[in-house]
Amino acid sequence: MGHKVVGLVLLAVSVVVYVYYSIWVLLTPFIDEDHPIQHYFLPYHYAISIPAVLLVLLFSGAATFIGMVMIKSQKKKKSD
Repeated sequence: MGHKVVGLVLLAVSVVVYVYYSIWVLLTPFIDEDHPIQHYFLPYHYAISIPAVLLVLLFSGAATFIGMVMIKSQKKKKSD
């Protein structure tokens, strides 16, 4: 039962983030800057920089993990 709850929470968070980001990127450029809804969103340049930084961190982590696995497998081959 615990895994289902965690999965449901992750799904709900993902949907909320997706809807928020979609509104931020697709709709707010067409709304006046002095409209009250603009206070709920960060400046538009963050819409590009935040995902870019997250992608760099994701790929760096994946590359580091792959590199560590390769180094460990080389050490294991040498010890055999």
